[in-house]
Amino acid sequence: MTDHSRQGGEAATAPAVSAAAESTAAEESTNAEGSTAAEGSTVTAAAPRSPGDRLTGIDAARGFALLGIFLVNIDFMALPLGVITAPAGGSVAEVVARSFVAIFCEGKFYPLFSLLFGAGLVLQMRSVERRGGRFVPLYLRRLAVLAAIGLTHALLLWYGDILLMYAAVGVVVLAAVRLLGARGLAIAGVAAWLLAGLLLGGLSMFEPPVPAEERASRDELLAEALAIELDESPLRSLVTMVEQASSQSTLVDEPQWMAAEIAAYRDGPYLQALGFRAMSFGFVFLVYLFGGALDILAMFLLGAALCRWGLFDAGGENAARGEKWLLRLVGLAMLVGLPGSAFSHLAPDVVGGYLGNLLQEMLRVYCGPFLSAGMLAGLVLLARSGLARALVDALAAAGRMALSNYLLQTLIGTFVTYHWGLGMFGRLGALDRIWLVVGVFVAQVLLSQWWLQRFRFGPMEWLWRSATYWRRQPMRRGA
Repeated sequence: MTDHSRQGGEAATAPAVSAAAESTAAEESTNAEGSTAAEGSTVTAAAPRSPGDRLTGIDAARGFALLGIFLVNIDFMALPLGVITAPAGGSVAEVVARSFVAIFCEGKFYPLFSLLFGAGLVLQMRSVERRGGRFVPLYLRRLAVLAAIGLTHALLLWYGDILLMYAAVGVVVLAAVRLLGARGLAIAGVAAWLLAGLLLGGLSMFEPPVPAEERASRDELLAEALAIELDESPLRSLVTMVEQASSQSTLVDEPQWMAAEIAAYRDGPYLQALGFRAMSFGFVFLVYLFGGALDILAMFLLGAALCRWGLFDAGGENAARGEKWLLRLVGLAMLVGLPGSAFSHLAPDVVGGYLGNLLQEMLRVYCGPFLSAGMLAGLVLLARSGLARALVDALAAAGRMALSNYLLQTLIGTFVTYHWGLGMFGRLGALDRIWLVVGVFVAQVLLSQWWLQRFRFGPMEWLWRSATYWRRQPMRRGA
């Protein structure tokens, strides 16, 4: 598996809603929803629940994950695909910034969204069935709408969409949650997790290792690509390139490909950019299918198992046991997740060769989720403690509008980099991208708080709910 394939699994992200991940950035709500009024005798059970009945810690974790997802995704919005995994180069500050994103963000936040998606499914099913509703048809409609949003997002705006894959994997998880108890879900999740690591690690062995001293930096690759003047349109130049490509070429690594990609996204016109976006989406989707989907499935199942074991219950007989496990997850994040993720980033240079590739991929798959689970557990504990209440509530507001905020990040990111906006594709440095992400995220948190004081749902959450229930949902508070 190439470096681009490894990174593609994060581009959602999400997303694995990541999100959303999941959800993902996709998962609009952790509270459950009932059947539609059209489902006969369950009219009372059919009405969606009020968005006020939520687990604040889970919403805050989803909001926090939006920041990490955007820190990863902005590279895919601002740089050619072939540049993404190259060493940062440049100043010490840019190298530190790149390392920070690699260790703390890549492969961490789409598992977090995926855990939340699995937990959210269980919470929704509990509530719907407690009120006598029919959960399976409702949730299948919900996934179908999510798939439509994801495909539209991928083709019209940005190829790194995770929502379509989340919808596809969600069908499998729905069946598993109906058939298996907590222990069965956990066993299936761990099995899928182990298999994903073996599969992705094995695929990484097909990539010829390149010694660190021979690897070109991002700046060097960009400079080479920017120096190329295309004699024909970006897509037509690719046809020529494919005809002349050697069997050793991965195409996206080639300067000619990167030059065409830069021209398509930075200069347009729209049809040229659409063609590149469609090809890149097909590539990323194939990456998800060959290992990435299995990794997402594992996190969905484990999130559902954790929820059934009561880790997110704020009261009742499971609360005390859940709090102990949340503390253990924080400890595992520090003891396993953080050092494993750090070594995963360093392995290709420290170990080198095929073994370095293998260690990088397997440590990413096996250690990243420990860091994800620790962040989730920490935010749930923080929410329960009552400390930093203003911060938790602010993050929770962003999390309650996760789908809207995820898509808004794409809109802003591509406006800054693509031809229909500022056209900065290939021109933003690492620090520029980080400051852009932080600024947008702070604005989103403030906007989410303002919006939810006036409206019940984010705009895309409202659309998702309305399409799921086949009727227009009340939007304004008090309506």
